[in-house]
Amino acid sequence: MELRFSLRCSSWLGLPEPRFLRFSLFSSCELEQLLVREYGLSKSKSSFLANFSGGRIGKAIEFKDTDSLKEKNRIINAYLHATDFDKFYANLKFSAKSEVEKTLEILINWFRDILLMKTGLGDSSLMNIDRITDLAKMKSKYTVKEILDIMELMIRINRLLRVNINPKLALAEVKEK
Repeated sequence: MELRFSLRCSSWLGLPEPRFLRFSLFSSCELEQLLVREYGLSKSKSSFLANFSGGRIGKAIEFKDTDSLKEKNRIINAYLHATDFDKFYANLKFSAKSEVEKTLEILINWFRDILLMKTGLGDSSLMNIDRITDLAKMKSKYTVKEILDIMELMIRINRLLRVNINPKLALAEVKEK
C-alpha cells in the first residue's frame, strides 16, 4: 500500500503542478524494530504501536509518548468486565466522537487477535501480545463466524460515526454482540 498526497506549488516558483510524493508503509516488523532501536520502546509497546499505526511511522511516533498501551488495555478491560452496555459505556466516559472511533479500532484489533489465535495462525502476528492469556480465554467464547460478524459490525459502525450517528447508540450494538 502506498500513501499519496499532492504537493501544490505556486506558479511563481516555476514548478509544475501537482506533484506527487509516494511513501511506502513500513511492515509491522520493520516499524517495531525501528521503534525499539531508535526510541528505546519495549517490545510489547512497539508491537502495539507498529500494528495500531498500520505501518505509518508518523502515527506510531505520535502515539509513542502517550499512554496508548495503557489506554488500549483500559478499553479492553472495560469491554471484558462489563456485564451490560451501560457499565461498559460509563467506564469509558467518552468526551468526543474520535474517542469512540479509537475504541472501535482497538476492539476490532482485539477481535482480529482472537481470530488469529482461533485459527492457529501464530502468536507472532498478535497486536495484543501483552494480553495473550485473555486472548486464549476469549478464543473459545466465539466461533469464527461470530468474530467476523462482530468485526464487520464494528467497521460498519465506525463508518456510520463519520456521518454523525449517536456514538452511544453505535457502541450499544457492539456490546450486544
